[in-house]
Amino acid sequence: MKKELNWQQKFIKKHQFIYIMCIAIPLILFYIILKNNINNKKNDETSIIKKQETFTATVIFTGTQFIISNLDINDCENSQMRLNSDYKLDGYTIKSTINSIDEKTNKTLVYTVGASQFVKNNGTRFNPYITKPLNFYIGCQGNNELNGIYWYGKF
Repeated sequence: MKKELNWQQKFIKKHQFIYIMCIAIPLILFYIILKNNINNKKNDETSIIKKQETFTATVIFTGTQFIISNLDINDCENSQMRLNSDYKLDGYTIKSTINSIDEKTNKTLVYTVGASQFVKNNGTRFNPYITKPLNFYIGCQGNNELNGIYWYGKF
């Protein structure tokens, strides 16, 4: 004797494909979204600028001026320069001397900065006739590999 199905069982049997699709489609969409998020994270990681560990520069004091050369391949952007830890000069980009040539002189690019351009917080300018330069600091704050890297030297 064949048992007759009630109306609910008939409805489920008739629409079984729709139930399967209602479960399968959200699972497929979840998988696609998850896979795209993983790929986006990988792309974000590769676009992060790799930070350099060192910065190479030279500073020569002539008696009244400082001759600054960036010997790195990257520019030192938005630099913070400190003289004797007290005197400062901020905001300059010290371009790399490796691939840079001064268009006017056709020589390697160096920066000549007058000693009196360095100023203390109280407004006192550095006077090389009274104070001897002891140390020099260059910190790079730009948006490249040198961000947060510094150079320090003593005279």
